[in-house]
Amino acid sequence: MKDGTVIQGVSSAAAYINSSNQLAADENLPALPLGKSAKDVEVTIHSHLTGIIFQNDQVYSHDATIPSDIDRPTFRQFDINIIVGPLGQTTADKVNGVTSANQPPLGIAIYNGGIATPMLILTKKAVQKLLKQ
Repeated sequence: MKDGTVIQGVSSAAAYINSSNQLAADENLPALPLGKSAKDVEVTIHSHLTGIIFQNDQVYSHDATIPSDIDRPTFRQFDINIIVGPLGQTTADKVNGVTSANQPPLGIAIYNGGIATPMLILTKKAVQKLLKQ
């Protein structure tokens, strides 16, 4: 919040493959304090799933640089939004019958209001360096 108050949401159960054949988790933003509105929010921060699910020879993952169908309308309510998670799509290779995942680095994607393209992307290593300063 702009007054420095931090409001933390509650994590849901494990991820699953939804009816749209996408990796999903049931998460919601926490309620704002009484008397507060979206204009009182400094920034929203949430994470996209960092793990992967292999199912039916397909890899399912999330990407912090691609807001979900739920993220986009939520982003329009707030000035700054941050997604923490993988900075790209996980790919899979199958060699000699063994499937292995190629996961992108973790980091953050920072969005300006309702814009679905990040205005800034930082790797986890870059964030750690900034926090040490």
